[in-house]
Amino acid sequence: LEQAIGEALDGAAAWLKARLVFDSRLQGSLAGLRGGTGFALAYAADGIDIDLECLPSTEDRFELIGQLSEPSTGTGFARVVVTAADPAADAVAAAEIDCDRMFRLRVPAGTYDLRFEPRDASARPLVVHALEVP
Repeated sequence: LEQAIGEALDGAAAWLKARLVFDSRLQGSLAGLRGGTGFALAYAADGIDIDLECLPSTEDRFELIGQLSEPSTGTGFARVVVTAADPAADAVAAAEIDCDRMFRLRVPAGTYDLRFEPRDASARPLVVHALEVP
């Protein structure tokens, strides 16, 4: 049991944890935000930027539109799967990031961890903790 707990903790330490650097709900909206009914967020972790927009999609769903980039090169990630997981760690939605480093997820209102998992085993996975979707 101790070995299993140690392995789980080692795995959790390998994840990069993104920190919130901008929230339009607190700091005013961005020019050009689609429709004016959503909000924008920006996160950063170890030279990686994550830009997110959250927009109402249907009566009970919201669309998360995001993009990953590395400011130094602007190249971002290739072959990354992004998953929205609820507090029980169950995947609610998942998508692969496209060639423009963008993704779209449709989720119901709730709190999610966004997990960015590269298919390249040499790259570290990244997580945005406790994203609140209205």
